[in-house]
Amino acid sequence: MRSWVKSRLGAELLRNVDRAGYIKPTPIQMVAVPLVLQRRDVIGVAQTSSGKTAAFVLPMLAYIAGMPPPTNHSQADEGPYALVLAPTRELAQQIERETVKLAAFLGIRVVSMVGGKADGLLDCVESRYAILNRCNYVVLDEADRMIDMGFEPHVVGVLDEMPLSHLKPENVDEELDEARTYMTTHMFSATMPPAMERLARKYLRNPVAVTGGFAGKAADLVTQNVVMVKVQERMPRLTRILADLGKDRRTTIVFCNTKNSVEKLTNELEYAGLSRVTALHGGKSQDERKASLDRFRNGRFYTLVATDLAARGIDVPEVAHVINYEMPSSIDLYTHRIGRTGRARMKGLSTSFLTMEDTDIF
Repeated sequence: MRSWVKSRLGAELLRNVDRAGYIKPTPIQMVAVPLVLQRRDVIGVAQTSSGKTAAFVLPMLAYIAGMPPPTNHSQADEGPYALVLAPTRELAQQIERETVKLAAFLGIRVVSMVGGKADGLLDCVESRYAILNRCNYVVLDEADRMIDMGFEPHVVGVLDEMPLSHLKPENVDEELDEARTYMTTHMFSATMPPAMERLARKYLRNPVAVTGGFAGKAADLVTQNVVMVKVQERMPRLTRILADLGKDRRTTIVFCNTKNSVEKLTNELEYAGLSRVTALHGGKSQDERKASLDRFRNGRFYTLVATDLAARGIDVPEVAHVINYEMPSSIDLYTHRIGRTGRARMKGLSTSFLTMEDTDIF
C-alpha cells in the first residue's frame, strides 16, 4: 500500500486520516494495513516511532464500521466488538486518544479501562461487568512488555473469556466458512522475545510476520551520543545540558532506573535552580501521573524525570532530547527510551551517561 488512497479503508476513514495529518503511510502501515483488512492474523514487529498504533487502529475501525449497530440490549449482553490490551495506563490512554481521533464521525464509542492492579480488566470480565461474547477482534500492543511485567496469566485469562470457537482452523489449507465470523488477533511490539511464541501459537492462526524497519532498532532520526563519566560527574553535566535546553524552551526526558532515583534527581534539579521539572514513576497515583504528563505535554514543564514507565506509550511529538542519566539493564529498554525523541519525522537527540557500573550493557 504505497498511499492511503489505495488502502481500501473507506471514504470516511480516509477523511479522518487526512484530518489527523497522516500524509504518507509508514513502512509498517504500508505492509500491515492491507493484511489486517484481509482479516489475517498479524505479528507486527517494528522500531519505535514507526506508526504501529495507526497500523492496527485503522483496520480495526474499518471492521467495526462494517458491523451492525448495537442495540442497548445487545450492548449489555455482549459487550464490545474489539479489544486492545496494553501494559500501562499511559499507553492505553494514548491508544484511546488516537482511536477517538481516527474514529471521528463514525459513531463508534471508544472506552479505555485502566486500574491500579494488574488484573483490573480480568476482574471485570470474571465478574461479568465486561462481557466479551461478540469480541472477535483483539490486539495485543507491546505484548513483550506485558510478558516482562508478569501479565501473561492475565492476558491469557482475558483471551480465554472470548468465544474461542471463533478461532480460525489450525489447518491453514482448510477453507474458511464465509458465513461465519472468525476471530482476528494481532500482536504488535518493537521486539519479539521467545516468550511471545506461546501466546502466538495458542491464539494466532497462520499469522503473517511483519517487520517494519529493523526490529529493536532505534529510529534513524535520533542522533545517539554516549558519554563516559564518573558517577559524581553526571549531575553537573546534566544541569548544564538542561540549562542550555531551557533557554530555547525545548523539552527533555531524563531516565532513571528506580522511583527513588527519580525523586532524588528531581529534588536535586529543583535545588540547582531548574524549576520547570516534573517527575513520573509507578509510585505516583493515576491522577499524579496524568498531571505530570499533561504539564509536560502542554509546555508548562520542560523536563520530565521518569522511570521506564515513560519509555513506551508516551507520545510527545516534540521531545528534543532524551537523557539516560542511569543506563537501563538491556538494549531493548535503551531502544524504547531513546525512541521517545525523533518522532513524527522530526530529528531527535539522545545522550547516555555510561559509568564503570554499566559494563553489562557495553
